[in-house]
This record gives sequence, structure tokens and C-alpha cells, in this order.
Amino acid sequence: MQACRKDTSDDRFHRGGTSRGPCFYEISGDDGRLYQWSRSFSPAETAGGYRIPLPSGRYRATLYAAETWMADCFPRRTEVRCEGAAVLTEYAPPGLGVADLRSFEVEVADGILDLEFLAEREPAVIAAIEISLAN
Repeated sequence: MQACRKDTSDDRFHRGGTSRGPCFYEISGDDGRLYQWSRSFSPAETAGGYRIPLPSGRYRATLYAAETWMADCFPRRTEVRCEGAAVLTEYAPPGLGVADLRSFEVEVADGILDLEFLAEREPAVIAAIEISLAN
């Protein structure tokens, strides 16, 4: 599989973190192109994440993640907070090169969707975020 180029301007609204890529692993379970570039947040970052401007309302957020670097010898553990509440705790991607999607609903009241990625060990990594109106 060829690595896809990504215009890094697509990665907007982030607070901190480091852009990583391209990934040269074949990603199973989803469109592998989404995982070629990602943003990582180190355990030293206490407020790394995203502040996404949205009109007030109820939304469904889907996080796209895959382990594209470390194997089982250095497992990641991440807590994900949305609007200050934990939506994932001790999250780890399921394995090297395996796509994983996690969705949850959230109410945005202040015009900003706040997502925080707190790395418990090894950097937290996110490849894509999809936001849609909740039903």
C-alpha cells in the first residue's frame, strides 16, 4: 500500500500534540488512508486535545484510532474526555495495524466541543475525528 499524502491543514483545532506520519502499515478493518497521518499527545501534556467550534446541540463523535507504531511490548493506555467527562478509560488500540472506531454522543452547550487525550503510558494517538448531528 502506498502512503497517502495529507495536507496537514486538515488537522485543525488541535491543542498541542505532534503530527505523525506517514504510516506504512496496512490497516485492516477500515479505510486505511485515514490512518496514514495521526496526531500524538505525550504523557507530559496535561491538556492535549481538540477544541472544535460547533453550534450548540447534540452530536455524535467518532474517534478513529489504530496502532501504527508500537507493538504489544509498549501498550498504550489513554483516557479520552469529552466536555470534561471521561468517555474512554484505559483505552488501547486493539493491535498493530487494526483500525478501531469509538463513538459517543455529547451535548455541546457553549459552541465548542472539547476533546482531551490523556496518555497514561506512551503517547495517545488519534487518526481522525468525525462529528455528526445526533439523531
